[in-house]
Amino acid sequence: MNEAREWFARAINVDSDNGDAFAAWYKFELTHGTTEEQERVVKKCLAAEPRHGEMWAQLSKDVQNWKKRTEDILTVLANQISIPT
Repeated sequence: MNEAREWFARAINVDSDNGDAFAAWYKFELTHGTTEEQERVVKKCLAAEPRHGEMWAQLSKDVQNWKKRTEDILTVLANQISIPT
């Protein structure tokens, strides 16, 4: 699990403007992490204020979501991501 976290952190360090990466990391932490680890991802996402990513841009630019904050978009997008089996 720690190796996966390290790879998510590396992806964010390379491109902190990619909201899709934050959503995938948050989904991972919702599934496998603790509350503290989930909060850490949310804080990093709020600090970065991502604007790009295929799914992130589509969701954030949707007219129905114009009032949603970064944290809300992160939560909605993480819930939309399916876990591969």
